[in-house]
Amino acid sequence: MSTDDIEYDDELYTDTSMFDAEEIVRSVEEVARDKKKVEKKLPARRRFEIMVEERKLAEDLGEAFDDEWDDDWGDDEWS
Repeated sequence: MSTDDIEYDDELYTDTSMFDAEEIVRSVEEVARDKKKVEKKLPARRRFEIMVEERKLAEDLGEAFDDEWDDDWGDDEWS
């Protein structure tokens, strides 16, 4: 069976009303709170290591976006 044989409803895939944004945000916030509770119980050395890891990841992500995305990215490169 090819992908052309599969029927799907375009409206179903573009309908965002099936997602409850409030519930998603509450869930993400709850996970973040739980993670912070666990981190508070860790020894100071491990908490410091986590902080350094998070800072390094943020710097790497920032550098990746700086390197990967040119200022003239939208100039019909994909046309």
